[in-house]
Amino acid sequence: MRVQTFEYKLAGMRKADSFIVYQRRDGRFDPVTRKGVLNWKGSNGKYGVHLSKALGAEDFEFPQEFVMLALNFMPSKGDTLGGGVVILG
Repeated sequence: MRVQTFEYKLAGMRKADSFIVYQRRDGRFDPVTRKGVLNWKGSNGKYGVHLSKALGAEDFEFPQEFVMLALNFMPSKGDTLGGGVVILG
């Protein structure tokens, strides 16, 4: 199994944080345009797990380096994620 997390400090963050990479279809940014969403609300840091615009997510353009790291760490067919989830295709 390949590693599915990497550390990165996006604009507006005080320090680097761990990012978990899932399959592309679950991603919240387009790897070509680098446009996606991040949650800027919440008491425990800017980047919450709720990526719905109704819950505070706003448009965000990800740096090219971040997108490349995310694509590098993306799981492949046969990889196992926590909880027994296996990537089938």
